[in-house]
Amino acid sequence: DLRTARSVLRPGALRRAAKYADMWQSTGLNPERFKQRLDALREMAGDRPIDAGARTTLNGDPEQMIETVKAYEAAGATHLCAYFGNRVQDFVPAMQAFASNVMLDKR
Repeated sequence: DLRTARSVLRPGALRRAAKYADMWQSTGLNPERFKQRLDALREMAGDRPIDAGARTTLNGDPEQMIETVKAYEAAGATHLCAYFGNRVQDFVPAMQAFASNVMLDKR
């Protein structure tokens, strides 16, 4: 219920997004929590359409990355802002794997 969601989901930020925003982007939420907040946001927004996306870290092998992308998509995300790590030796191989295997995946 929305009252429960308001007590847990930073109601001020979601209310402002529901009232003024064309787009909302979460930060650091897993797909389940993203969906909870998106559902609360859409309920507050009523008929106003709001595009929603998530910022998250994509790591692991390409299959894990695909699973993560699909989980956010299933939760309602229309876009994803991906981080691949803080160190060059981590993020360069992860970005290459994403570009070569995930972006081109047709599954």
